[in-house]
Amino acid sequence: MKETRKAFTMIEMIIVILAISILAAIVILALNPAKQLAETRNAQRSVDVKTVANAVYQYAIDNNGDFPPVIDDSLRIIGNGTLGCDIVCGNPVAYLDTKESLWAQAAIMSPVHMPTARAATMVGEAERLAGPNIENASVYPVKVVPGDTMTITAEIESQNSMEKVTADIGNIETVELFLEEGTKQKGVWKAQWIVRDTDVKRYVTTIEATDNKGQKTTKEAHWSDPPTSGWVSPDGYIDPGNQWSDETRAYDDNTATYAQNTYGGTGWGQYMTLTFSSPITSNKLRVNADYLDAQIQEVDIDVFLDGVWTDVFQGGDEATWNAQWTELTYPQGEVTQVRFRYNYSAGGYWFWLFELQVYQANVTIVAPSCNTLNAVAIQEDAVILLGQVTDDGGEPAQVRFQYGTTPSFGTTTSWANNQETGDVYNKAITGLTNGQKYYFRAQIQNTVATVDCDTKEFETKPAPIGWVLPTGSDDPSGSWENDERASDNNTSTYARSYHPINAPVWSEYLYITHPATLTADRIRFYARAEAEISAADIDVFVDGQWIDVFNGAFADKQWVEASFTDGTVTQARIRFEAAFANRGFFWELYEFNFYKSSATTSIVCADLEPYLAPDYVVSIPYDPTDGTDENTRYAIAQTDFDRITVYACQAELNEDINITR
Repeated sequence: MKETRKAFTMIEMIIVILAISILAAIVILALNPAKQLAETRNAQRSVDVKTVANAVYQYAIDNNGDFPPVIDDSLRIIGNGTLGCDIVCGNPVAYLDTKESLWAQAAIMSPVHMPTARAATMVGEAERLAGPNIENASVYPVKVVPGDTMTITAEIESQNSMEKVTADIGNIETVELFLEEGTKQKGVWKAQWIVRDTDVKRYVTTIEATDNKGQKTTKEAHWSDPPTSGWVSPDGYIDPGNQWSDETRAYDDNTATYAQNTYGGTGWGQYMTLTFSSPITSNKLRVNADYLDAQIQEVDIDVFLDGVWTDVFQGGDEATWNAQWTELTYPQGEVTQVRFRYNYSAGGYWFWLFELQVYQANVTIVAPSCNTLNAVAIQEDAVILLGQVTDDGGEPAQVRFQYGTTPSFGTTTSWANNQETGDVYNKAITGLTNGQKYYFRAQIQNTVATVDCDTKEFETKPAPIGWVLPTGSDDPSGSWENDERASDNNTSTYARSYHPINAPVWSEYLYITHPATLTADRIRFYARAEAEISAADIDVFVDGQWIDVFNGAFADKQWVEASFTDGTVTQARIRFEAAFANRGFFWELYEFNFYKSSATTSIVCADLEPYLAPDYVVSIPYDPTDGTDENTRYAIAQTDFDRITVYACQAELNEDINITR
C-alpha cells in the first residue's frame, strides 16, 4: 500500500512566511531597538525632503521658473515661526559624488580609508536636477587645421532621460553626440568631426542638450584654426655615444617620465640629439631637466639652426633649472635638431631629461582675446576666479585678474605665463569680506596688446554644507613649490616637493589652512602615488588639537577620503613617504578639501505654506522627532545654477539626507 502525504497549501505557506517575517522583525528590533527606530525616522526624513523639493519644483514650473520669494541663497529653516529659526543644521548633504569641481572628469572619489564608520542616504541622481545641465563641454584639440580629427565631449546630468545631444561646430556643420559612458540621466556624450572648411580664425562650438520633456540647455567650447605656432616636441633621436636610455621619453609630452643619462663618470657626458622630421621655424626652446648643484656643473644645449650648429646655452643652477621648465632664446630660423648633454662634477650618478620642446614661431602675431568665466567655490572670505583664453594671438600669452568692491577694481593679480588658446586659467583669492559684492575681470597680454575681458561679479557668503576649499597654506620648511595649487579646485595643477637622492624618506609637512569658522568631519585629497611613493600621512587640527586621520597607501591621482568625529577645524597637514631613499623625484599634491558638516541657519525662517499648500503639497512636513509647523527642522537654500537644496537638519546615525533640484 502506498502512503501519500498532503503538501502545504498556498495559504498555509503564506501564513508561515508572514510569521517568520514578523518574528525576524521582532528579534531585530529587540536586538537594537534604538537603531531600528532611528532608521525608520531617517526613512521618513528622506521622504519629507523629497516631498518639499518636488513641491518647490512644481511651483517653479508654474511660475516662469521662479522659486517662492522666501527662498534665497541663505540657509533657512522651513516653518512659520518668528523665533528659534537660527539652529545648527548638521550633516545634511547626502551626495557623495564630486561634480562641483570644474575638472569633474578627474574627481572620482575613492574612500579607501575610513577611520570612522559613516552611513549615507543616497538620493537618486535622477532627482537631482530639473532639466538637463551640461556640466562640462570641451573640444580637443583646441588648435586644429583641415584634416585633423576633433573630439567633442559633453558631461550631462538630467532628471529626465536625454533625448538628443548635438554640436553646432562653428556654423560649419552640426553633428550628433552619442552616449559613451554612464546613463541618459548622467553620462558622457561624444562625437568626432573631421575638420574641414576652416579659415585662420577662432571658432565656437555650441553644444545643445534636449531631454525627453523638450527641455533644452546649451554650452559653448572655443577652438581655432590658428596661425601656425606653439610648442612642438621632437619626433626622433640620435644617441651617438649609446649613453642614454629611454630616449623617447624626452619628447613624450609627459614631465613625469624621462630619458636617463647613464654616464656615471665626471666631466662631460655624451650628447643626446633630438630630431624633427620637418624643419621648424623657431626662435626659442624650453627644457625640463634634472639638475642638482652637488653633482652637476653645467648643461650644454645647441640647435641645428639654418644648417649650422649654434650654441644656445651653457651653464645652469639647481634653483632655476631643477625639474622645471626653462626657456632659452636664439635668432629665428629653421631648426631640425637640438642636442643636450651634462657636465658632471661628481661621478656615480644618473641624471634625467624630462622633456625638451621648441617653439614654432608665427610671423604674424595679433591681439589676443579671452572670456571671464563665472566665479566658483565662493566662501565668506575666499573665491576662485576663472578666465579662458579664446585666442592667444599666435604666441603664448599672459593672463591675470583684476578685482575689487567697485567696477574700477583696485587689486590686480600677478601675470600667469604660457597660456594658449583654449586654456582655462584660475586663481584662488583669499582675505575677502563676508557679504560683500565684488567685481572682477580677466586680462590677457601678448607682445601685440593687453586686452580687458568682460566684467563679472559675485557676492561672498558662507559656503554651503559640503566640500569646501582651504583658504590658505603654510610651508614652514620652504620645501614645497606652488603650494597654493593644492587648493585651486583644479586637479590638473599641483603643489610639489622634491625628494633628492638619499634624502630622508618622509617629505616635510605642507599645512592646509581654513581660518574661518568651519565645522568639518572629513577631508579628501588627490595626489601622485606612483612607484616612488608608498604612503601619505594626514593630521587635522580639530577642536584645538591634532588628530591623525590617515596614514597609509593611497590610489594614484584619485580622490581619497578620510573621516573623523566632527568639530571645529582650522588646518590640516599632509606629508608623503618615499618608497626608495635612493631616487630623486617629486611628491605632488593636486587638491585638498575639507567637508563642511554643518551650518547655522538664518534668523528668519522660510514659510513655504502659503506658496505650496494645498496646490503642490497637502501640508508642509516636519521632522518626526521634534519638528513643528513653526520649525520643521528641515532647511532650504537656493544653490548654484538655479537649484534648491532641502536638508534634514536632524538626521540620525550620522547619516546625510538631502535632495537638490
